[in-house]
Amino acid sequence: MSFLKTYIPFYRRNLAVALPVVLSQVGGSIVQLTDLFFVGRLGTIAIAATSFATSLYYLCFIVINGLMMSITPLAGNAYVNGNNGRLINLFQNIFVLCTVSTILIVGFCCFLSQNLDFFGQETAVAELARPYFLTLGFSLIPYGFFFCFKQFFEGLGNTKIAMIITLIGCIVNIIFDYLLIFGKCGFPELGVLGAGIATFISRLIMPILYLIYMRLKPKWWYFFEHFSISRIEWKTLKDLVIIGIPISLQMLLEMAAFTLTGIMAGWISSTAMAAHQITMNISSFAFMVVLGISAATTIRVSHQYGIKDYWATRMAVKASIHLMMIWEIITCSTMIIFRNEIAGAFSTDPTVISIASILLIICGLYQFSDGFQCIGIGTLRGIADVKRPMIYAFFTYIVVTLGGAYYLAFHTPLSIYGIWIAFIFGLTLAAILFFLRFNRLMKQLHNS
Repeated sequence: MSFLKTYIPFYRRNLAVALPVVLSQVGGSIVQLTDLFFVGRLGTIAIAATSFATSLYYLCFIVINGLMMSITPLAGNAYVNGNNGRLINLFQNIFVLCTVSTILIVGFCCFLSQNLDFFGQETAVAELARPYFLTLGFSLIPYGFFFCFKQFFEGLGNTKIAMIITLIGCIVNIIFDYLLIFGKCGFPELGVLGAGIATFISRLIMPILYLIYMRLKPKWWYFFEHFSISRIEWKTLKDLVIIGIPISLQMLLEMAAFTLTGIMAGWISSTAMAAHQITMNISSFAFMVVLGISAATTIRVSHQYGIKDYWATRMAVKASIHLMMIWEIITCSTMIIFRNEIAGAFSTDPTVISIASILLIICGLYQFSDGFQCIGIGTLRGIADVKRPMIYAFFTYIVVTLGGAYYLAFHTPLSIYGIWIAFIFGLTLAAILFFLRFNRLMKQLHNS
């Protein structure tokens, strides 16, 4: 009973921040799940093309995502210390960083779209993926600015508006997916490309809605009113880049492992890749809840750490671990028990369903490894410790996970199943290293 009395306040505080973030993350994942669900009606090649394009797109998305996440711990620290001048500088400089990075990344997407054959996919898959990938690439411009606003105001503890806007974006995406993929209500039948255009439209309205809301809130519009060229300074940009680049690289390394294993699945067969993508999308959907808890951990840790309350910092982390464990028990059980029904919802190909059903068992077990490492990295971001975790990420995501996946998939009879088994080993090791790092840093602060 005393245990619950101690932790309940921390559960409440973490959930108050986490639930809107979770719904925002789930909303973003629903966009990809909706694309896959509707595209699944078009056949196995369409699923494989969507999978391939989405995998490459996320590599580009992650770079912008990581750079924008640099604002959260810095804004959180300035907010709890009442430093409004610092907040204005941070907001305006993250806006500049967002503008430059999105232009560069979209340019890279354009280049990459003309070289999809390089990745060794079946010709039909690469050709079908090209326009879809390019459309997703251009959607990074509006989505980048939405994420810029989202991360800044989440650092201030406001997570609800991003949730509302994300859910509106999901509804728009679902509607246009139906209209454009299948050509309903007088709209052209665009197939896979229609899914990309639907995603672009939904993401275009998201920063517009954020700007409208900010304009109606004087205390938020305050940051735009004080916009000045003189506030764009190298020192603040440097602070953001120093934190943002390691976060981007850590996330990029993790996403690279998932992307490259997806490409490996395509080397096995289009059915293996389709099954892999179904499993990956279900896993990603479940992961969005943990990612929301992790993001809330970053915010809560940055606030407690900012006022030097190290006991509360530890308690916030432990509360997040408990919440994550409850969710992972639910997701693991669901994936294993309903594996056949889940696979059948996304494909009518018996071979794809058979492979995906087995993958979902492994995926269910892998949720715990993924959950622990996600909370671990969120904790370290909250105290702005990002360089060492990047090194850990390279070793665990690339050397262990990616290397293990290649070996198990192509040098053992495990084939596609070996890829997912490698995820368990790599992410478990990542979780151990992240939490050892956090405990070491906390002990140093306690002894200083």
